[in-house]
Amino acid sequence: MSEQSNAMSIAPQDPLPAAVSLREELDAVGISDVLAQLDRELIGLKPVKTRIREISSLLLIERVLHRPDNERDYGQEAIEILLQVMENQRADLVVILAGYGERMDKFFASNPGFRSRIAHHIDFPEYADDELLSIAEMMLGEQNYRFSPDAREAFVRYIALRKTQPLFSNARSIRNALDRIRLRQANRLVSDIDRLLTADQIMSIEPPDVLASRVFSDSVDQSRVERGSERDA
Repeated sequence: MSEQSNAMSIAPQDPLPAAVSLREELDAVGISDVLAQLDRELIGLKPVKTRIREISSLLLIERVLHRPDNERDYGQEAIEILLQVMENQRADLVVILAGYGERMDKFFASNPGFRSRIAHHIDFPEYADDELLSIAEMMLGEQNYRFSPDAREAFVRYIALRKTQPLFSNARSIRNALDRIRLRQANRLVSDIDRLLTADQIMSIEPPDVLASRVFSDSVDQSRVERGSERDA
């Protein structure tokens, strides 16, 4: 058999654990908190909530079927095949691997010598606050929107707060924030359905559209918790 054929043979994996605690898995991903919040903040809509619970249950089970040490996960074999192809066809093959730094480190650690076979490693630095603001203004401009001066100042505050919270993903988080801001702006304008609007009013993002974000209320709640902890100390 050729070297490539040998590389495609499936090596035995470690067996599945004897038992898996679904409660621990549920707590690890925070699904319970999300579902509890859903029940608190959404009145009625039982069919919708039921479907969301079904979907979350499926995702939880799939999270347990797909583990690094799961015998059904053939990621290691795929890496070995990829390395073999990279070696055999390196004259006419370009492979680009991209991902978050911590996950890429784990990926490279999955096979000895993997990192050294990649000729160029480029680390993308985090965006500075003013760069994120420029990205936001560019995104808004592409959709014929713009910040009013006060809204721009509010969004500067939003960026600083959002960066301190979990799951911040740079430009993607900024895009998601702008989508929600435009929804709030549209709702604000339509709330007075009989008014006449100028083009400037339609295009302008105002402070309430930004300040209604949960980021600001979460920041206030956290400050109260911290002040309470200081008093207890």
